[in-house]
Amino acid sequence: MSDDASAGSGDIDVTIPGSVESVDGAASWLEDLRDNLRDGRLMFTNNATQANGSLSGELASAVTAFSNDLSTAADDAYNRAKSAADTVRSFADQLSWRKDDMNDHLEIARGYDLDVDGNIIHYPEAVSDPGDLPKGAPRMRRTHGMRQTKPMTRTVVR
Repeated sequence: MSDDASAGSGDIDVTIPGSVESVDGAASWLEDLRDNLRDGRLMFTNNATQANGSLSGELASAVTAFSNDLSTAADDAYNRAKSAADTVRSFADQLSWRKDDMNDHLEIARGYDLDVDGNIIHYPEAVSDPGDLPKGAPRMRRTHGMRQTKPMTRTVVR
């Protein structure tokens, strides 16, 4: 929100900073990373299995242990990337929805003939005071939240 709007000038800035496309791009990159880490984990697990079956002695034990460590690290990184991708994707969705909401507010303001300049909805111009009612004109009864069209009458208490 702009400084003018927050200072009480009456204007409403409906700008929501951020690029949905950029956030979507980051989420896609994290999803690709997640998928590559899943593939890497599988490769290291297969490497440990093959080393254990094809090699013998200390070399087999060392390659298997190292491959298992790499598989565990890839699994940890996969889980972190998955969580990050889900969070960033959710943020991209929320950002898009909120921007759509603000565009709807702009259209509503235009529909009510308010002055809209870009993403700023300007407060309507003040109208002049209509003055006092003419002598003898009936006053209208008002109820909270509703306008009554029935003239007010005096209630006589006896």
